[in-house]
Amino acid sequence: MNLKPLRGLVLITRENPEEFIGRIVVPEAYRKYSWRAKIESCGDDVVGLTVGDEILYLRDKTVLPFKERHLALTNSRDVIAKIGSERDCEIILPLNDFVLIRLDENKQDGFKLFEKHTEHTVVSGTVLRVGSGCTDVKPQMRVWFKTVKFLKCREDSEELFLIRENEIELFEEKA
Repeated sequence: MNLKPLRGLVLITRENPEEFIGRIVVPEAYRKYSWRAKIESCGDDVVGLTVGDEILYLRDKTVLPFKERHLALTNSRDVIAKIGSERDCEIILPLNDFVLIRLDENKQDGFKLFEKHTEHTVVSGTVLRVGSGCTDVKPQMRVWFKTVKFLKCREDSEELFLIRENEIELFEEKA
């Protein structure tokens, strides 16, 4: 097929879950088709992504218009991150308004937020990398976020969290 998406859309090949050996791990609950894909074609308005890039994307924002279920169409704004490499290790490079966070080792300072009939725990972490669409949060900042609003992933056996910048509740500015 020689398909060309329009505007800011990208055509992707979704990765099957059995292809995860020795790579960035996505939680078991999301492995029917993973959050990982390869870009096959880009619309003219797509910036920062090219054919062949390996990405993490939002599955619930993806359209499956083809008979071949491994092909999908998604908006480039819903691409979470590119997969890069550094010293022979895969790394997660957040895109758009996504932030990559390492949870603080001292989880004792988490606090609880009560909203109507639910209780959410808020935890803190350090920002490792940010997408180009982030405006307030910068690398090395300490941030607090709800534990229900993130995507857990692994990079070089370290557990990390991807979250949209607007889901961060609070951040600490450097003096």
